[in-house]
Amino acid sequence: MRFVFHGYYLKSMVETFGGRINLSVFKATLDNGPASEFQGHKAVLYFHVVDAAANRVGDSPRRGRQGEVMEMTVPQIEQLNWSDAVYTRLCDAVDRAVGGTERPVAVFDFDNTCIFRDIGELFSHYLIDEIGYRYELDAFWQLIDPRDGREHIRELTETLLAMPVDERRTSDVYEQYLAEMGAIYARKYVREGAAPCYEWAVRLHVGMTPDEIRRQTVRAMEREIGGDIECEVRRTRRGEDVRINHGIRIHEEFRRLMPALEALGFDVWVVSATNQWTVETFAERAFDVPRERVLGNRVCMGDDGVLGDETCQPVLYRQGKVDIIAQEIGAQPALVFGDSFTDFEMMCHASELAVLIDRGNDELRREAIERSFAIQPQERLTCSSEWGGASFQ
Repeated sequence: MRFVFHGYYLKSMVETFGGRINLSVFKATLDNGPASEFQGHKAVLYFHVVDAAANRVGDSPRRGRQGEVMEMTVPQIEQLNWSDAVYTRLCDAVDRAVGGTERPVAVFDFDNTCIFRDIGELFSHYLIDEIGYRYELDAFWQLIDPRDGREHIRELTETLLAMPVDERRTSDVYEQYLAEMGAIYARKYVREGAAPCYEWAVRLHVGMTPDEIRRQTVRAMEREIGGDIECEVRRTRRGEDVRINHGIRIHEEFRRLMPALEALGFDVWVVSATNQWTVETFAERAFDVPRERVLGNRVCMGDDGVLGDETCQPVLYRQGKVDIIAQEIGAQPALVFGDSFTDFEMMCHASELAVLIDRGNDELRREAIERSFAIQPQERLTCSSEWGGASFQ
C-alpha cells in the first residue's frame, strides 16, 4: 500500500508502521498497534509527532506538539485487482502529476473501461425493445438508409404501434421488428465504417428531450446492471445474427480510483462516444462524476428543448476525443484510460501515463507496448452490480 503526503509517496506496507518516517513536511514515529483504518478511498493514520515542521499535517488543522498522538486522513489509491505493474506505474504517474504546478487532469473512457459492457449499445437496444424511438417522425425515418430495410422496418413498426399494447410483445411482428431494427447499425458499419456510424447513432435520438433520455437510461441501467451476463442472438430475415451482450457491471477499480484522484487534486473527466445524456446519467449515479465533467456525443437542440438530427462537432471518435478535450477541458490530461482504438489518440495524448484496458485486441496491444502504455487485462478487474453501497436492483 502506498500513502500520499502532499505529493510524496511513503513506500511502506501497513505492517511496518512501527518504523520512522522522514519527509520534508514532517517527521513522525507512527503509533504502535493498529496504525491505520480505511474509510472509503482514504486511510486514517495515527502517529506520535516527533517534529512537525508545517502548520498542517495532512488534514490536521494545526501544528502537532511533540509526543502528541495525531490523526491524519490520507487519500489512497487502492490496488484491488490492478496488476502489480499497472498499480506501480499508476502510483508513480500520480505522484509526478500532483507534484507539478498545474492542477492535473485524468480522463476516462466509459464503456468497457469504467464498466463491463457498453451502455451506449445497450441503451439503443433498450429503446428498440420498448419501441421508444420517435417512430412517428419522418425525420427519424430519413436517418435510415433504404439499403438497410427502411420501408420494411417502418411497416413492422407501424403494425406494432397499431396493436393493443398488451399484445405487442407476444406477436411475431415484434420478433421480426427486434431483429431488423437491431441489425441496422451492423449493416451500416459494414458499408461505411466506424466513424460515420458513431456520428449517425446519436442522431437517432431526434425528437426526444435530454430529460427523457436520462429517465430511459435509468430504466436501461436497472435492467442491465446485475442482470445475467449473456449474449442474446436475434436472427433477421436476411439470415444475419444480431448479437446483444447483456449484463453491465461496474469496475470497482475505477469506482474507487476516481474519488481518490479527486482527493489528490485531480480534475476527473469522462469522455465517451456514447450519447451525452446517457453517459452523464450513468457516470453521475455510479461514479459520482458531475454532469459538467462528462463529455459524450450530442445532437443540437432546438429552442423548444427537443433534440434535432444534426450532430454537434467534434464527433467523439479517435481524434475527435482529443479535439473535445482541447475544446472543453483546455488542458493536456496527465492520465488517460481507454480500451479500444476509439481511445487510441486520446491515450497517446496523456502526459504521464496511458492505461489500456486490454480486451484481447492483439494489434492494439502491440501498439500499446510500443508506446509504453500500462496494460491491464479487463478480465482481472473487479465487477460489481453495486454503486455507492446500494444495488440498482
